[in-house]
Order: sequence, then structure tokens, then C-alpha cells
Amino acid sequence: MTSGPQPPRFARWLLRRALDGPVRSAIIGDLDEEFSCILVERFGLRAARRWYWRQTLLSIAACLREPSVHSLE
Repeated sequence: MTSGPQPPRFARWLLRRALDGPVRSAIIGDLDEEFSCILVERFGLRAARRWYWRQTLLSIAACLREPSVHSLE
């Protein structure tokens, strides 16, 4: 990750604990990239952090609802 604005650490920690395997890397990578490359510059750090939290909770909820879809095994 770059030395610029970082996503919320606790949100990333939750994603790492709640998601498994390749889906974890894909989701975290996509969220981090969008957070740092687009959202912070376009909407500001506070709005980008709120967005990241929202996406974190939605991703975890989706995995709890449909665990087989998100395991990619």
C-alpha cells in the first residue's frame, strides 16, 4: 500500500477475519484501490472512510448470507 491516506484499519481487520481465501484478497484489493485512487481525491478522506466502512459491512453481510458463493472453492 502507498504512503497516502489509508483505509480504516479496523475495517480491514474485520474483512481479513470474516472473508476466506481468494475472495478476501480480491475484495480487500478492490476496496483499497478504489479508496486510495478515486474516493479520497474525489470526495475527501472522511467520505472515503465512510464508504469503505459501508462496503466492508455489505461484503461481510453478503458472505454470511451466501457463504458458498463467496468462498470460490
